[in-house]
Amino acid sequence: MRSRTRKLFLIILIIITIAIAGCASVSYQNLSADEAKDLINNNPQLQVIDVREQWEYDSGHISGSVLIPLGKLDGRIDELDSEKPPRQ
Repeated sequence: MRSRTRKLFLIILIIITIAIAGCASVSYQNLSADEAKDLINNNPQLQVIDVREQWEYDSGHISGSVLIPLGKLDGRIDELDSEKPPRQ
């Protein structure tokens, strides 16, 4: 159950990150951990951004995710792949 809670928390952080990145027209929906897993697995163009701290990321993360701690996101936003738009 703890793993599901972590994954759900990560999904919420991803949604917040998308909003911070200046996507004013982004809409969102709540997802279960299983729905998030399916979304990631079925959309290779999806860019997953983990905005937790390094120690949190090291304790477990989604394979292929990009770690940019939330406090550093503003200065590192250019590191994101602009060819991979957020899912809308």
